[in-house]
Amino acid sequence: MFKMCSGMISLQSPTVFLRAAWKDSLEANTPGVQLGLSLDSLEALSKLPTSDAKEEEKQMDSAKGIAADLYKFMASFSQSTGQYQNLGNVLVIPTNCIDKWYKKFTDKHRLDPYFWMKKQA
Repeated sequence: MFKMCSGMISLQSPTVFLRAAWKDSLEANTPGVQLGLSLDSLEALSKLPTSDAKEEEKQMDSAKGIAADLYKFMASFSQSTGQYQNLGNVLVIPTNCIDKWYKKFTDKHRLDPYFWMKKQA
């Protein structure tokens, strides 16, 4: 089963491009794809989230996933130091921390482009 994409065509908007969320999930030998359509009233369609809202939500999820990956990487430098005992654990970050993270991130991205979107157990 693949994710569904949604959108609407009306007299006010007779043409629309819909993103196929499943396009990269199809196996090379897939004989075809079935598309389903439904007819709904404008009132019902007006209550659906717009494609732009869904795209914005996906972008925010992407940003959150990438930021979480950066946070986890930087947190690995956390240590307790005698100098800052009153602060508890502090981050002692090498000056090239972001460079190291970016290289690690791009290496993981090559292996699995959406690794940061997967739910962490």
